[in-house]
Amino acid sequence: MYRKKAIIGIFILGVLLSGGGYWFLKGNSLLLQLGNQSKLEISSPFTKVKEIDKTTEKIAGSKEISHTYVLVRFGMRVGYINITTRQLPNGDFFLFHKLRALENKSIETTSSLTVDKSQKVNLIPWNETEESDTHHKNFGTDPTTNPVGRYTFQTKSEEIQLVQGKTFLTTEKKKEYDSGNESVIRELVGEQNASSLSKSRSLNIKLQAEDNEISETWSIVSEKGFFRSPLIEKEWIQTLSEKKTETNNWYTSEGPYNKLPWSIEPFTKMGYGRNLGDMQEDTALTLYKDKGERFFQDLVYNSLVDLEKYKSRKHTSLWPTEYTSTWLKKAYETTAPYYDTRHNEFISYFLDEAYQALNIKQPDRSIIQYADFLLEQTEKGKIIPTENGHLLTDYFKEGSPILTHASLNHELGGIKILLHSFLSSGNDKYLAQARKLLNGIDDLGTDWIRESGDLWYQVNPDLTFTGNDYEQLTLIDLLETRELLTEVNHINYPILDDLIDSKLDYLSRNNIEYHPKVKELLE
Repeated sequence: MYRKKAIIGIFILGVLLSGGGYWFLKGNSLLLQLGNQSKLEISSPFTKVKEIDKTTEKIAGSKEISHTYVLVRFGMRVGYINITTRQLPNGDFFLFHKLRALENKSIETTSSLTVDKSQKVNLIPWNETEESDTHHKNFGTDPTTNPVGRYTFQTKSEEIQLVQGKTFLTTEKKKEYDSGNESVIRELVGEQNASSLSKSRSLNIKLQAEDNEISETWSIVSEKGFFRSPLIEKEWIQTLSEKKTETNNWYTSEGPYNKLPWSIEPFTKMGYGRNLGDMQEDTALTLYKDKGERFFQDLVYNSLVDLEKYKSRKHTSLWPTEYTSTWLKKAYETTAPYYDTRHNEFISYFLDEAYQALNIKQPDRSIIQYADFLLEQTEKGKIIPTENGHLLTDYFKEGSPILTHASLNHELGGIKILLHSFLSSGNDKYLAQARKLLNGIDDLGTDWIRESGDLWYQVNPDLTFTGNDYEQLTLIDLLETRELLTEVNHINYPILDDLIDSKLDYLSRNNIEYHPKVKELLE
């Protein structure tokens, strides 16, 4: 393989990639000026590097500049490298590298991140307490691990910090359908710690790719520091290690990637994708509101950009799932893209809460926007009628006449969105729709309750019940719905109390401890 070296000098950290478009030979290299004393050099023996695209956009209060370069060896294109900086409103920024090799070609690059006049570099590793891989019942084993850690570059006058992620090597897989749509995932080839410190106190990051592979990594840079307390950083490292499904470790300029279930198309046991449930940094938002640490703020800022950018690139008003679930396809002929009501509900809450916590003006109220979407789907007939009301289906596929099932937790999620929208806007149309859904649940009555006392998960379009309910998620939804109903003139739906009582009895009889949220709501 041929070697290509990129030197990134970081001195004024609030400055994004600027200039560019010009290149000159310096051992076959491209030089970009980052700031007055900062530069980006991309080089490779026998390989020319030339900028072919540059975009600048403002998203969710952040500014993003993306440069794309073509790599040419002996007059032939061998690949592309994309460098994206995302400057956050607080001055910190994410730096994303993405290297893609063309078919039957190979590329090797080294990026050197350098802080001018740095006298000392320290690393606090984030992998020492990491637990071994465990097998998850839905997606198997996830071999990806915590970020490398936090580097501190010390100069005479300042201290600059950088959190460095691992390097991920993948191939993109697509399944195309007759409709012209497609399902898109990544297959993980491998992950590695490709960063090391040089004698000159530069942080070297090696990227390698061949034959259509994608190699990428990420960094977060701050001149203000990420954590005020070493204890909080230690707790965060422990959270990353113990709660892999609730945190992210693989960031890209298009959003975080996470392990997907095996029930995906195209199939691979090492399938990763942009799971909408993971694109919201719920854990970081909670910690930021509680502790106010800059690092958590950075993650929330970044999540806002990811979500707004995802929607913009899809040219949609909400967030469609971009990969196919084989069980949905088998049951309802539903393929990507489609709308998952629960994912969109959670994103709506997250956005409203995050914009408020960060004191950024939100383009549109996400909760009301999603409530309007539910009203539109009702008008389009995406409902399961009952005697006095109806239930909304869990999934919506544009142009498909097939109705999916309606699960109790999704129904309650929609009711909560509608009640929140009524309380914030005063518009009766949201309350009227919430009542229709409540009537739909009430019409089916205690048929929701299984012989064991647990609840059924879903009702099908023919009004038959199937599926095992979540252990306590639906119970939380029931309790939260009851709480909201007390705020709208104490609307009385005894069926909710019956379902709550039955579920609580079931948990107690099976010696299952109540979730902390359940305890809080019961109090």
